[in-house]
This record gives sequence, C-alpha cells and structure tokens, in this order.
Amino acid sequence: MFRKYFFRIFLALTSILVLYFGIVFLLSVNYKHEIRDFIIRNINDKIKKPVKVKDIDLSPFSDFPYITLILHDVIVPKSDSNDRPLLKLKKIEVLLKLHRLLFKNYNISGLTLSDGMFDGRVDSSGTNDFDIFIKRDSVNEKPRLSEIKIDKVKLKNFEIYYENQYKPKCIHLLFKNTESRLSLDSNNVKIALDGTIYSEEVTLRPGTLFKKADLQSQLFINYDFNSKLLSYDNCTLKAYNDQYYVSGNVDFLNKSLMTLKIKTKDASVQNIFRLLPERWTKSIELLNVSGRVNAKASIAINLLPGNKPDFKIDFSGQGFSIANKLLNANVHDISFSSANLTSNGNMGAEHYTITFENLKGVINRSDSIKASQLMFKNFIDPDVNAEVAFKLRSKTLFDIVYFDKYSEAGGSFFIKGSYKGKLNYLLGKPTKVPVIKGIVNLRNVSVKLNKVYFAFDTLNGEAEFHNDFIRMKKLRVQCGKTDMEVNGIAKNLFNSVYNDKPGLQLDLKFVSEQFYFSDFTQFPRSKEKNEKRNIRLVKGSQFIWPYNLRARLTGRTSKFYAQNYQANDIELGIQVDSKNLRVSESLNSFGGTMRSVTDFIPRKNHIHCNTDVRIEKIRIDKIFKAFNNFGQEIILSDNIRGIVNGKFDTYFRMNSSLELDSTSVYVNGNYEVHKLEMINVEPVMKLSKVGFKEEELQRVTFDKIKSSVIIKNNVIDIPRTLFVTNILYFYLNATIQPDGEAEFKMLVPVKNLKKNPDTSDLTNDSKAGLSLPLKLKGKAGKLKVL
Repeated sequence: MFRKYFFRIFLALTSILVLYFGIVFLLSVNYKHEIRDFIIRNINDKIKKPVKVKDIDLSPFSDFPYITLILHDVIVPKSDSNDRPLLKLKKIEVLLKLHRLLFKNYNISGLTLSDGMFDGRVDSSGTNDFDIFIKRDSVNEKPRLSEIKIDKVKLKNFEIYYENQYKPKCIHLLFKNTESRLSLDSNNVKIALDGTIYSEEVTLRPGTLFKKADLQSQLFINYDFNSKLLSYDNCTLKAYNDQYYVSGNVDFLNKSLMTLKIKTKDASVQNIFRLLPERWTKSIELLNVSGRVNAKASIAINLLPGNKPDFKIDFSGQGFSIANKLLNANVHDISFSSANLTSNGNMGAEHYTITFENLKGVINRSDSIKASQLMFKNFIDPDVNAEVAFKLRSKTLFDIVYFDKYSEAGGSFFIKGSYKGKLNYLLGKPTKVPVIKGIVNLRNVSVKLNKVYFAFDTLNGEAEFHNDFIRMKKLRVQCGKTDMEVNGIAKNLFNSVYNDKPGLQLDLKFVSEQFYFSDFTQFPRSKEKNEKRNIRLVKGSQFIWPYNLRARLTGRTSKFYAQNYQANDIELGIQVDSKNLRVSESLNSFGGTMRSVTDFIPRKNHIHCNTDVRIEKIRIDKIFKAFNNFGQEIILSDNIRGIVNGKFDTYFRMNSSLELDSTSVYVNGNYEVHKLEMINVEPVMKLSKVGFKEEELQRVTFDKIKSSVIIKNNVIDIPRTLFVTNILYFYLNATIQPDGEAEFKMLVPVKNLKKNPDTSDLTNDSKAGLSLPLKLKGKAGKLKVL
C-alpha cells in the first residue's frame, strides 16, 4: 500500500516539475524577447539615448524557485556626445516570480549587477554627462517611476566613478561583494547595503578620504525626492579592523549641507590618518604617531564651493607614541583624558585646531611631559598654545630643540610653563618669536658649549623666565672647589645662545664662600702639543664677547684663593661691554685692606689695562709670599716684616689671546712702611764690612719709611730713600734688572758713629753730610761690595 501512494506522489511531483520547466521553456522561446523589449522600452521612454542590450536569457535553475532573467552586455550612454558609456555592465541578473511573469507583472524580487561600472563626470563649466532623463512639459514635473521593491540587490565587482571638476570632488568605489535591499518609488529611494566596498579614493576638497581602503559596510540610506534629503542612520563601517558608527544626512536644498556623526572605540590612530584627507594629516603623519582612540565626531559641512565647514570631534586616547627623527627623541606611553578637533570656518588645513586635556607622556626612558592643555592651530604651519610641565635630562632638552652648539651635557631640567607661538621655533626654523613663560628648576646641570667656555661644573637652583627675560633665584654654581650662589637677570639669553644672535645682557649678583681663581682660568687645552689656546677677544678697538655680551656682575666672596694669595670678604663689581671691561673690588688681605679699579680697554687689536690700587695696613711678608718674592731671592717673605700703606698706578698690555707683553708693565707707587724689620737680609749684612757688628745686622728694625717705586721695562727702580734703624740710619736707592741683577747704592752718614744721632728732621732728600758710600752689585748670594 505504501509503495502505491509513494509512486503516485512521485508521479505528481514529476508532473509539476515537467510542467514548470515546460512553462519556462515556452517563456524563454516566446516571451524572453517580449520581456527584454518591455524593459528596454520602459527605460528608453524615460532617457534621452537608447540603452543597448546584447542578449537575454531565462534560467529556471540558478535561483529556483525564481526565474532568472539575464541581460548581457548592457550599455547606458551618457547624455553628451562622449563615447564612454555612463553605465556598462557585463551581466544583469533579475529574479522574477513565475506567476507574476505569466501575467506580465515584472516586479523584481532580486537584482545582481556583475562586472560593471558607472562613470559620471562634471566638467569645469558645471555641465554633467549623466543628465539622461527626459524632462516633461513642466520643469517642475519629475519623471514618473513605477513603484519598485527589490528584496535583494547584489553588486559583484561593480565600480562607481564620479568626478566633478566644477566643484572639486572625486568618488571612486568598487563594490566587491555586497548585498542590498532597494525600494524605489516616485518620492523615495531606500537602500540597505551590507558587504565589502573597496575605496580607491573619496576626494572632497581639500583632500582624499578613505584612500585605498577595504570597507566592511552595513549602510541604511534613504533619499527623498521632494525634500532632496539624503539620510543615513545606524550605519556601521569597518576599515583596517576598526569599527565606526555613522549617522547623518545631506540636505541638498540647504546649500548641500552635510551633517555627520561618527563614533568609534579603540581605533588605531594610524588607520584614522589613512582615512582622513592627506593634506589634513601630512604634517602629523611625519611624526609617525601610533596609538588607539575613542572618538565622537559631529561634523557639518556645506559641500558647495565657497562655503565653510563647522565640525567638532571629541576623542580620548592612550598608548600613543611618537617616533620621528625631527624630534630627536622617542615619545611614548602618551595618554589624554579628552581632546577636540575643530575647524574655524574653512576646509583648508591651516584653519584646523586640535586641543588635548590632561596629556601625559614619557620621553625616551626617564623623561616625561605633562600638559593640562595642549593646543595646535593651523596644521600647515602649526601654532602651539600649551600649559606644560617637563622633566628632561639636559641632553634630551638640547636634542629636542635642535641645539647643536654643545659637546656634552649633564643633569636635568624641571620646567613648568606656557608656550604660545609657532611650533617651528622649537624645531630651529626661522619664525616669529613665541611667548614663553614659566619656571625652571636645574638639578646638577652641566654643559660644554662649542662656541664659548662656561666655567662651571654644575648648576642647581631655580629661574623664572618670560621669553628671553630670565630671573635667577638662588642659582648655585659649583666649579672645582669654588661655590657660588647667583641671583639676577639675563636678557636675550635664549635668542643669543640658541639662535646665535647678538644682544646678550646679564645683571647678576653672587655670593661665594670659597672662590678659587684657578677654577675659572683653566681653559680646555688643545689635543695638539704646544698649540696655543684659540682665544681671540679683541678686534680693532672692540672686545669680541660671545653674543655681543653686555654684563654687570656684583658680588661678595668670603674667601678668595689664587696660587699663594688669599683674600677675605671681597666685594667685587664687573661691568662688561664692547668698549670696556671694568673690575672694581675691595677686600681684606695680607692683614689689611685693598681697593682697586681696573679698566681693560681694547685698542688696535690689543688690551690695555690701567689699575688704581689703594692699600692700607698690608703685611709685607704676606705680599712677598703671595707673589713668590717677585722672582728675586734677596728680600724674601721669611726675612722681612712690616706694614705698608700706599697708592699704586699700574699699566700693562696684552694681545687678543691674553698673552702679556712683559715689557709694557709700568708701576708707579707711593707708599709708607711701618714697623719694618729685616732678618739676615744680604744687602744689610754687607754693612759688616764697613765697621758694623754682624750680630747687630742680623735683625734690623726700621722707623716709618716713606718711599716710592717705579717698574718700567721689567726694571724695578726704588729712588733715594731714608732708612732709620735701631743701629744706624742710611740712604738707599736700588735698581733690580729682569735677570735678577741688582744694584744697591748706600750712603752711611758718619753721624752714625755717635750714639742715638738725631734723625727727627731728616727726609729722603736731606743732605747726608760726611758719609761712607757703599755700592753693592750682583745677584742673590753673589752680591759684591764695590
């Protein structure tokens, strides 16, 4: 029984299939040309030039239970005389239901467009080649379209190319494998599209978006013919593995105003740059930025020429890094709580602004940047407005700002301040000077400049700066064993040293507990043996100070050391300009006080030095010790005692390399000596040869002595001077040659033979009366009585 019913069911199904395929066969023979003619006639009735179809087929198998109508080599011509077609398709597959086909109802259930291209263009005069529809009697009458509902529209390798030379735009898309739903009537077009689109370019002046990008799309698009409003809602777009959520519209009645809202999460910033116009991101891409972004964008752009955009993009990010040779540093681990990208009313890249809030980042390994606000305006020549804090090693700072005038750098800077000006200024390119304000802390900073020797090992302290006006606060300087605390101001320091321009001004005050003169005179020596120091301080009648330096330096040091010389409580003043260097000082030294004013004056490639020195209560033995007994071995610090007051005028000359011309030294001094005592001084001991006891001459004390000294051509000349001692009085004048050869001329009055002769009225010019002349000549240890 079962076999009987099964056979009947099988026979019925077979009959149905035979009937179905018989009907399809009859349709393919009798109606396919009628269907083709119907489709072509309805299309050609609405367009200016006829559409061309090479062949048509009907297939019952490929999309059963639908009938597939296949149009081969379809060509829709342009509205102008151009031979290039507006639409060219290798194949169009139309799905129709059989019962509708029998009753000549050609509503479409599905549509597949394969291996085709739409090519629409607008020339420079504004004329398009796709105005193919025939206009009716009234210009306001729209072409009537029969209602079309298509459940599925498939696009396989379908290319769209649109170029507008009048309003510069270009769209070049390839629909690789997409599936859509289409609903079309005289008022609306509704499209739902899902699939892969390859974007060669989407160019909207001034740049190209989505260049060479595979886009996974899910789009919902609606166009209203009456309101001319193109809208898109709840659309998603996946590009370079990043997901974007899009909604908005284009209002063609309102100056083609496009509004667009975009959201994305954890998108790669490098991929975002690849989607944006090249001209917008050209400068940023050079920085080689990487990282991920959360963004929310609101954009309003008038697409017609001459109109201005209005858009706002809010985003946040983390894990950013910048690695580019222009920065000379690797900036990484950048994060910011929020950021904003806007335009101030123009599509040009120079009108864009990007702002970051609470930005943090690491520079190289140990340095860092923090910015409560960081703003860049103008993407072509960026303006920077920043409130930042840096922790930077000296080398990092100098490298970032392209400062190449140093050979070594140590220590670190802590900088907190604001910057308002061009970014190119920081990159060492000529531009307007920015407004820079803030505070810098220096920690063990050291630097060796290529152009000028800085005589310090480390700097510690704090300074305020406003552009090139710098106020130093307790700046501690360490150089060798010397310590110093500096306060004061500097003008044009950054512009002079960084941009190598003249105008450096310093006004400083310093305090030092220990100041070693040798720490500031040890210039770096050349690697070549016997090579002279490369110093040149004078040209013509001007000093060649680095950066045309003008300075005023005042200060005090508790203890000053220079070779064997030591001074205490020194008050120092230095004034520097191109015409003069004046050094004023007062000090406690050699047991007394000394005041001096020295002028260094440039003349004819030489430095002329004039000094006015006043001394009070200076101990002679300490002077001789400090100056190594003035290069002679007759009167030494070990065998002379006394206190001297006096006034000395000195002069000497140096060349531009600071080499002293010893023949130029001239000293003219007047002095008084109190409590002078000589112990075993050779010229005095020679008096034993004229009748004085040797034991009396071993220790001779003097009454007050008034005399003078002249040094000229390296010759020391002491004029006739009265010496009254505890054993005798005598007149002496002396001449000491540069080679140490000395000549002493003594007059010993006969009155010395009396006990306690009266010397109260005697002077250097008094007549000696009957005297015993004595002449000594020779070098130390070899003096001979002539």
